[in-house]
Amino acid sequence: MFFGTAGSEKLNQVVTINSAKITATSVAGAQVAAANFTADNSQNGLVFDGILTQIATSGSGSYLATQPTGVAGTGTGLTADTVGGVVEFNAALKAFWDGQKLSPDVIYVSSQEQANLTKKILAGSTTAAQRFVFKTDHDNVLGGSSVEAYMNPFSLDGNTTIPIKIHPFLPNGTVLFWKDKLPYPLANVTSVVQMLLRRDYYQIEWPQIRRKYEYGVYMDGVLQNFFPPAFGYITNIGNA
Repeated sequence: MFFGTAGSEKLNQVVTINSAKITATSVAGAQVAAANFTADNSQNGLVFDGILTQIATSGSGSYLATQPTGVAGTGTGLTADTVGGVVEFNAALKAFWDGQKLSPDVIYVSSQEQANLTKKILAGSTTAAQRFVFKTDHDNVLGGSSVEAYMNPFSLDGNTTIPIKIHPFLPNGTVLFWKDKLPYPLANVTSVVQMLLRRDYYQIEWPQIRRKYEYGVYMDGVLQNFFPPAFGYITNIGNA
């Protein structure tokens, strides 16, 4: 977000939701001036689009949900449904079933959403919504808890357990619903997404010019997505 007097705006902060709370007017420091940006640098015509860009493309058929703006700088977090689940997750899973008759295979979250999701499910549940089993060892007490999966009631095989995993590059404020397997048979297609490579992955060990070895791993290709409606995301999630 750029902030400052008109014509002299500088980069003030990077946010993961669509609002920010400004508590000081200072723009001191090594911040980048907005005047330095004369074009849209968010895309590179020489680099293929990733999965988030592909499913966000108009007409993709993917499930896209954006949390309300809420309080500036705080946003709107996920909502506990009081019975051990999350309202936004339930809406997404129902939409996948109603629209495509499928269930996601993995739910990817950031570390922020992992922590908030655990609190929502444990704190926003009825007394009988979960059960804890403790292993007792001498002088060994472990604390903490983490939600590792989510139960999807909207599935052809009945209740389906969807693993929840932290993705190292998924930004805070976004949850990605991922599909590993094709929901319907398709000739000569074995997976929903795959890399189409003009040159396969290869490694180059560069000449040694210092007291360490340097090498790189490269490839030349694009990401193919055969069924974008199998994917989706919830974004603009506040840290709450």
